[in-house]
Amino acid sequence: MVDSVREKRRVLTEVVCRSLGLPPPPSSDCSLPQVAFANESPPPPPRVAAALTGLDELVQTSLQNLKREALSKLDQIVSHYYIFDWSRLFASEVGNVIRSFQAVDAETLSRAADASAEKARRDDLALLFRLGATASIDTLVDGKTALIRAVYAGSLPAVEMLVEEGASLEVEGEEEGFEGFTALHRACYERHPEIVRFLVSKGGDVNAKDKAGRTPLTCTAFKGPLEVFEHLLQCGGDLEKSEFEGITALHQAAVGNQKAIAEMLLDGHRGMDLNGQETETQATPLHWTACRNDRSIVRDNVDVAELLIARGADVNARNGEGETVLHWAAATGCVKVLKLALDHGAVVDARNLRSKTAFMSTYESDSHAAAALLVACGADVNAKCDMGQSIVHFATAEESLKVLQLAIDRDAEVDARDHFDITPLLRTFPLKEGRVVYAKASAQLLLAPWCRYQCVRYQRH
Repeated sequence: MVDSVREKRRVLTEVVCRSLGLPPPPSSDCSLPQVAFANESPPPPPRVAAALTGLDELVQTSLQNLKREALSKLDQIVSHYYIFDWSRLFASEVGNVIRSFQAVDAETLSRAADASAEKARRDDLALLFRLGATASIDTLVDGKTALIRAVYAGSLPAVEMLVEEGASLEVEGEEEGFEGFTALHRACYERHPEIVRFLVSKGGDVNAKDKAGRTPLTCTAFKGPLEVFEHLLQCGGDLEKSEFEGITALHQAAVGNQKAIAEMLLDGHRGMDLNGQETETQATPLHWTACRNDRSIVRDNVDVAELLIARGADVNARNGEGETVLHWAAATGCVKVLKLALDHGAVVDARNLRSKTAFMSTYESDSHAAAALLVACGADVNAKCDMGQSIVHFATAEESLKVLQLAIDRDAEVDARDHFDITPLLRTFPLKEGRVVYAKASAQLLLAPWCRYQCVRYQRH
């Protein structure tokens, strides 16, 4: 073995020496003569060596990028003229080998589900499943599963594909404000009737509750349409189970302005209480036709309000704070509901538990139209709450300039004193978020009549 290696080294040494034009060494010496290395160039200076290294890296990177871009463009050209059907490949044992190289992560699957509304991108979703995406099919990414994302996209084919691949219908999402929403909840909330029907046909729980206690029926009562609401009822949706915190389907229809659903509930003799009060604020469905949600979207749902009043809803019903629908409509600027209630006998100066009237609540919306309507119907512009404060006090502190100007124009007392002997002008320095601020615009409105008086007085003298 050793002799064999030596012989090979000798032969190689002779070959190298001939190529360099050197005489071969003695047979006992297999090493190259030192003169063979005499023509080697000396190593470059460090600065040059660093530059050469950087140049080599740049060339390698550029070649890789060029190759990637070229392949991408070629792929676009080829895919335009040729359609490759990989189904047989993936159906065979080769498919299992391909899947074993790399699992498809949940984020990749989620992005494909988000884009599944486009037919071309649905093909991407199908390909991911052939590559082993099933392992992460029910994983939550940003609080949503791939199935919930496909529902968001409104893609029935993608939803069908995901369910066929084993996506669970009952996995609960964790989106803020919608914790516990299933795919069926989301389909109802996003108003996708075909997806709702498909999910129900596959066993989606029509009475599943989210963390707040809402069921798919609750969502549909709020968002509609009527045919989906009826379908859920036919498939076992329970109205009693859809209630949470005393909020009935009629409350939901009122806030969502779903007149057809409200009418069906009232016509169906399902025990719907027209004046039923929910738990938190003890508000009736009529109150809920004039409200503002967490995103400050005003809901002036006069159509449902008209239906409720026509069916006997009490326009003077009070919530837990003693407020009527007038207070809510004035505070949110829901002028249509406000006028409807006034036209049907609502007491214009009804007071809540703090002795505030609806007119005094208009500072919250700063609605000139609501304030003017109440004054036209006889509201007292100088009414005071239990602390002796009038609309001028409230509007001044909050800089509700439209309502403040209207009150001043209607001869409201600008120097009225509350039980602490504080005038509206002193309220121009309110305490907000732990610091005193200056309501300059309010002060200017309050002082304007006095300034005009002084000017007239000066001109006369």
